[in-house]
Amino acid sequence: MNKTSNPVALVLRWAGRNRKYLVASIVCATLSGLMVAVPYFAVFDMMRAVYEGRCTTRVVAVDAAVLVAGTLLRHILFGVSNALAHKGAYGALLDVRCSVLDRLSKAPLGELDDRSTGRIKTVLSDDVEKLELLLAHNLPEAFMYVSGPAAAFVFLLTANAPLALVTLVPAIAAFAVLVRLFKIARAIMPRAMKSLEDMNSVMVEYVSGMRVIKALDMGARSFRRF
Repeated sequence: MNKTSNPVALVLRWAGRNRKYLVASIVCATLSGLMVAVPYFAVFDMMRAVYEGRCTTRVVAVDAAVLVAGTLLRHILFGVSNALAHKGAYGALLDVRCSVLDRLSKAPLGELDDRSTGRIKTVLSDDVEKLELLLAHNLPEAFMYVSGPAAAFVFLLTANAPLALVTLVPAIAAFAVLVRLFKIARAIMPRAMKSLEDMNSVMVEYVSGMRVIKALDMGARSFRRF
């Protein structure tokens, strides 16, 4: 495996035949994010009509219809995106687990001896399961939450460019804080993964030795180590 490759591209390559569901989910999520701005545009148009003195029953009806349609489309597209994302994610998880098991079945015994049972359990259960969070939630929702503000920013540029640029200040500050938090999390992640592997190793060791513990009648005293 090429460790220098892009992580997102690598995950999508792992998705294989399920990639089409993930791409369709991203498209629906992006459209759902764009629909978030539709009600605001409808309210803005109604306020402008009142300010310009051309507010009529027809204008109110059209803007209300646009608002309702935008809200409904937003939730429908989000539901479709969620369904497609989970279908693709769980299919990808199945393929990845099958690939790992196929690799383990062909690996030399010496290579398996170099890895603890806790490490293997962590990869098959915990690490692979984390892909579901990325593929079914983080990836489509990232596009959804970016597309709405991007559309609003473009609209602000057409209405008032200086005001639109001012709105970037809190966004830049928030991005700087997130970058700092990610750096801190990246520094402690190896220790967290090592602790998880050690815990899984102890759990597997204990479960495997339960028969011996029962045979020796150790009872509750055997739990003190854990």
